[in-house]
Amino acid sequence: MGLMNNSTTTIAITGKGGSGKTTITKGFLKLLKEYYPDKSILLFDNDLTSELGHSFGLDIRNTIYGIRSGKHEYKTGIPSRMTKQEYI
Repeated sequence: MGLMNNSTTTIAITGKGGSGKTTITKGFLKLLKEYYPDKSILLFDNDLTSELGHSFGLDIRNTIYGIRSGKHEYKTGIPSRMTKQEYI
Protein backbone atom coordinates (compact mmCIF):
# COMPACT_ATOMS: atom_id res chain seq x y z
CA MET A 1 0.00 0.00 0.00
CA GLY A 2 1.95 3.03 -1.21
CA LEU A 3 -0.95 5.29 -0.29
CA MET A 4 0.67 7.70 2.14
CA ASN A 5 3.95 9.55 1.90
CA ASN A 6 4.87 12.86 3.55
CA SER A 7 1.81 14.63 2.23
CA THR A 8 -1.74 14.57 3.51
CA THR A 9 -4.14 12.07 1.98
CA THR A 10 -7.90 12.47 2.25
CA ILE A 11 -10.23 9.50 1.90
CA ALA A 12 -14.02 9.88 1.98
CA ILE A 13 -16.42 7.03 2.64
CA THR A 14 -20.01 7.86 1.74
CA GLY A 15 -23.25 6.00 1.29
CA LYS A 16 -26.80 5.58 2.46
CA GLY A 17 -27.67 4.91 6.08
CA GLY A 18 -27.16 1.27 6.99
CA SER A 19 -24.88 0.58 4.03
CA GLY A 20 -21.86 -0.35 6.19
CA LYS A 21 -19.85 2.89 6.22
CA THR A 22 -18.93 2.56 9.89
CA THR A 23 -17.92 -1.09 9.50
CA ILE A 24 -15.79 -0.32 6.43
CA THR A 25 -14.20 2.67 8.17
CA LYS A 26 -13.25 0.62 11.23
CA GLY A 27 -11.68 -2.09 9.06
CA PHE A 28 -9.89 0.44 6.89
CA LEU A 29 -8.55 2.23 9.98
CA LYS A 30 -7.15 -1.05 11.30
CA LEU A 31 -5.31 -1.63 8.01
CA LEU A 32 -3.97 1.92 7.88
CA LYS A 33 -2.67 1.65 11.44
CA GLU A 34 -0.92 -1.64 10.57
CA TYR A 35 0.70 -0.30 7.40
CA TYR A 36 1.47 3.19 8.75
CA PRO A 37 1.96 2.89 12.54
CA ASP A 38 3.81 6.22 12.79
CA LYS A 39 1.20 8.26 10.92
CA SER A 40 -1.50 10.37 12.52
CA ILE A 41 -4.98 9.46 11.35
CA LEU A 42 -7.95 11.79 11.79
CA LEU A 43 -11.45 10.39 11.41
CA PHE A 44 -14.13 12.98 10.75
CA ASP A 45 -17.74 11.90 11.20
CA ASN A 46 -20.34 14.06 9.48
CA ASP A 47 -23.20 12.08 11.05
CA LEU A 48 -25.06 14.13 13.67
CA THR A 49 -25.65 10.97 15.72
CA SER A 50 -21.86 10.52 16.26
CA GLU A 51 -22.21 6.84 15.41
CA LEU A 52 -18.56 6.47 14.35
CA GLY A 53 -17.24 7.75 17.68
CA HIS A 54 -19.68 5.59 19.61
CA SER A 55 -18.54 2.52 17.64
CA PHE A 56 -15.05 3.09 19.08
CA GLY A 57 -16.46 3.33 22.60
CA LEU A 58 -16.09 7.13 22.78
CA ASP A 59 -18.57 9.21 24.76
CA ILE A 60 -19.18 12.04 22.31
CA ARG A 61 -20.66 15.11 23.98
CA ASN A 62 -19.22 18.13 22.21
CA THR A 63 -19.55 18.08 18.45
CA ILE A 64 -18.89 20.69 15.78
CA TYR A 65 -22.64 20.61 15.10
CA GLY A 66 -23.37 21.30 18.75
CA ILE A 67 -20.88 24.15 18.93
CA ARG A 68 -22.09 25.75 15.69
CA SER A 69 -25.79 25.45 16.40
CA GLY A 70 -25.59 26.35 20.07
CA LYS A 71 -27.80 23.31 20.67
CA HIS A 72 -25.41 21.89 23.24
CA GLU A 73 -23.44 23.83 25.81
CA TYR A 74 -19.73 23.69 25.05
CA LYS A 75 -18.00 23.04 28.38
CA THR A 76 -14.31 23.74 27.71
CA GLY A 77 -14.93 27.10 26.13
CA ILE A 78 -13.73 28.90 23.06
CA PRO A 79 -10.55 30.95 23.57
CA SER A 80 -11.42 34.63 24.04
CA ARG A 81 -9.24 35.70 21.11
CA MET A 82 -11.17 33.50 18.68
CA THR A 83 -14.63 33.60 17.18
CA LYS A 84 -16.76 30.47 17.22
CA GLN A 85 -16.23 30.03 13.48
CA GLU A 86 -12.44 30.36 13.79
CA TYR A 87 -12.39 27.76 16.57
CA ILE A 88 -14.44 25.30 14.55
